[in-house]
Amino acid sequence: MDRDEIGYYFSQDEENTVVLLMGGLVAGAGFSNLDYKDLSDELQKDIAFFRKTISVPGQLVSIRPGLDPLL
Repeated sequence: MDRDEIGYYFSQDEENTVVLLMGGLVAGAGFSNLDYKDLSDELQKDIAFFRKTISVPGQLVSIRPGLDPLL
């Protein structure tokens, strides 16, 4: 990959994300504020924020029109 390109890698969970970030294997990472709060104080101090998004639901439930309300 060239220096002016951006790649994406899905780490599968927040623990892998932090390991990749702190190990210098990725230049940046994204994770939730809840996962950030679970990090040790030492790790939190080593992470710099460059962007924070609006809060969004972590899970959504969709139902079809006409679904029996009892279900």
